[in-house]
Formats: sequence, C-alpha cells, structure tokens
Amino acid sequence: MIVLRLFTGRRLFLTLGAISLLVLIAVLARFSAPSQFGGLFAVHSSIQKISQAEIVPFAGRGFVRGCFTSEFDPSAEEALRRTPIISAALVQDWRSVSGFIRNAAGVETADAFGVTPLMIAAKFGETEVIDSLLRALADPLATDIHGHTALYYAIVHRQAKAAALLVSRTPVERFALPESRELVAAAYATKDWNIVEPVASQFASSATWSLPALALLSDAINAADETHVRFLLSRHQPQPPVAGSNIPLLAHAVITDQLPLLQMLLRCGADPNTTLPSPTDKKMLAQLQSTYIRDYVAGDSGITALMLAAGLGKPEFVQTLLTAGANRNLMTAHYKMLAVYFAARSPSYRATQLLLGSGLPPEQLRIEITLSKQAVELVKNGATILKTSCSTGRDGFSTQPGHYVITDKDRDHRSTIYKVPMPYFMRLNCRDFGMHEGNVASPHASHGCIRLPGDVARRLFSEIPIGTVVNVN
Repeated sequence: MIVLRLFTGRRLFLTLGAISLLVLIAVLARFSAPSQFGGLFAVHSSIQKISQAEIVPFAGRGFVRGCFTSEFDPSAEEALRRTPIISAALVQDWRSVSGFIRNAAGVETADAFGVTPLMIAAKFGETEVIDSLLRALADPLATDIHGHTALYYAIVHRQAKAAALLVSRTPVERFALPESRELVAAAYATKDWNIVEPVASQFASSATWSLPALALLSDAINAADETHVRFLLSRHQPQPPVAGSNIPLLAHAVITDQLPLLQMLLRCGADPNTTLPSPTDKKMLAQLQSTYIRDYVAGDSGITALMLAAGLGKPEFVQTLLTAGANRNLMTAHYKMLAVYFAARSPSYRATQLLLGSGLPPEQLRIEITLSKQAVELVKNGATILKTSCSTGRDGFSTQPGHYVITDKDRDHRSTIYKVPMPYFMRLNCRDFGMHEGNVASPHASHGCIRLPGDVARRLFSEIPIGTVVNVN
C-alpha cells in the first residue's frame, strides 16, 4: 500500500514535470518561429538545450526581460516580422544588438517594410554597430520597400560619421544610376559638407547639375568658399547653369558684368571655353546690349564666353579668360566667327588688341586720320612724327569715322571685290577696308579704304605693328 502510494506520487510528479516541460517547449518554440524572430536560436543543436542562462549572451538582460512583460506583444511583432535584433535596434538597445551580432543572429533579416538592423543603426548613427554588422556580412545594398539603403538612412538623418563609414564600405559600382543620384541629392539637401563630400566623391563623378547641387553651389559662392566651389565643379558636368535657365554661370557672369564671380569660377576650375547652349535662353538674349552679338548668339552655335566678352567690349573679362586658358582660335559652328571678329565690332580697341596679342596704348602710338582735311598723322608718345595726305571714300562709299585697330597686314593684297592691287594693305578691325598704297591725287576717291602715298604706305607697313589704334575722325 505504501509502495503503491509512492509509485502514484512519483508518477504524478513525473506527469506534472512532463507537462511543464511541454509548456516550456511550446513557449520557446513560439519565440523561435522564423516568421517572428528569424531563427534567433537556430545556432543551437536543439531547442531543448536552451535555458535562461543561454539566452543572456544573445542579448542584454533588459531586452530579454522586456520580452516577457505584459507590454511586449508577440503578435504585433510577428505581424511586422520583427526579429529580436530589429526590435532591440528600434529601442536603441545596442548592447542586445551587439549580443545578437556576436551570435550571428539575424543580421540580414528585414521587417515587413524591408528595414534591416543596418538601416536602423545608420539612422541613429551607431558606427560601432554598423561596423559590427558589416563584419558579420550584413548587406549594405539591401533596400527597404522604398528602395532606400542604409546609406540613405544615414544621410537623411544627418549622421555624418555613419554616412562616411558606409560610403567607405559600400561597393559603389553596384549602385544603379538612379539610386546614386538620389543619394547625392539627399546629401546635398543636408548642406552638411561632412556628408556631402564623402557621398559626392563616390557617387557624383560627372553628374549633371540638380537643383540641390546648384543651391549648394550658390551658397558656397556667396560665402566665398572656393574650396567647396572647386569641389562641386570637379564632380559635375557640364558647366553649372544659372538656376532656372540653360545659360552657363560663367557666361552669366560675363553678361551681367560680374568680374569677381568670373574670376572665382575660373580659379575653381570652370572651363574657360564654356559655350552657350543652342537655342539660348531668350531672357539672356534680351540682356545683350549689342544687337550685333545678339544676332550671332541667336543664329549660330559654339559661342564661347570669350566671344561674349569680346563682342560686348569688356577687356577685363577678355584678359581674365585668356589668362585662364580660353582658346582665342575657336570658331562658331556656322559662320566661323573668331573672338577677335566679335571684338572688332565692339567699341573697345583694347579687347581687340588682347585677342591679337599685340598693340600699344594709343597714348604711346596711334594713327590719326582726319576726313575733312584728307590728312594722316602718326603720333608717338604724344608727338606727331609723320604727316601726309590721303584719299578716303567718295560719295556712296564713304569711310566711316570710328576707332579701329590694324588687325592684319598683306604685302601684296588684291581686292576680292574690285579685283585691283592694294599693296602694303593694313586691314582695320578684320573688315573689308583698310590703309594701303594708292593714288592720292584726288581727295575722297576710294571705295572706302584710306589710300596712302607709296613711301608712307611702305614705312607704316614695316614700322607700325599689328594692334596699333587708328582713329578716323
């Protein structure tokens, strides 16, 4: 009887123990379900081996205890497909996250929105956790449901150190072009150079100019921050336009008479041979004071900033562009116009001299032609050193008054219009008239040129350099 009672008591004890074990197994099995915790305990050979002592190394005690409180809703976590590492990251329990990482517990899992532990760590700027996740082979190119990577999270939440770390550890070549553009735009929107520089250095090589990039460039220019102006210019192609226009900023500086802006852009690497787009912005055309150059800009292509400066008669701009390496020999596409041709139509003799590469100031050397007297004077350093007669244009072909420059010489020139010889020809302002040897017996007898006595023509031809100013009064 006593033996039976002992057996019954032992059986009851074993039965209760078995039931308790089954309940424990069921609870642990629920928490280890892949749909909820992503195989958190998969590193163990069997779920029966798990004990509370073995749970602690996976995570901080605070997070583990939280899972068993009334505030923790396993059903909600399961619906969002949040693994323990994601749940811990969301509440910034980085000690627990580190524990999960050490045990390779779900570092690549994502919740229902595609959010990964790496994205969460990037959002909060946890560089040590980011480094650990990457070492544990978390994928930096994984994207959420919106197509955003961990790097994007770091950028939009202005986590500069996290962004720099992710840039250095991300295989840039695997990013698609739209993704890289979005990253750069997001970085520019922060206006934080600690974020902009590492991101743009990797993703903005030869990028086109976006509105955020232009806004950042404008800020750098206004702050006279040449380091960052140079950086932005080096990362984008073509040259930056004026916001809301297709006019390059370099050309805009010429048109609007902003010499300091032109100089800064050139110092920072802007292309001195920048050309205007075709067709050109109509508002910009309206700003051009010269009808002559306005017509060419509207009807030709390949107009350079140098041509603009020359045609507008701005010698300081011409000199600045030439010093920066602008090519004076470039031609427009249709009419084959050189910069010097534009300068020759401007009111500035100095712009023409600069493009010719020679010519003294008129105070030092010039030729004066007086139409009413049909007379020529050579003036050097304020003193007249030669006087002679001349013959200028007759009625219907009058020689036009103005300030000219000798732009080229031809010893044996022959008129292509009148088919007659014009020895010792000295062309004025690249145009179809000039000074040359000819009959001066009758005044006002030419077709517009300035005829000179033979000996005077020969002397001027040999002694007077190209670029010399000729005033016709």
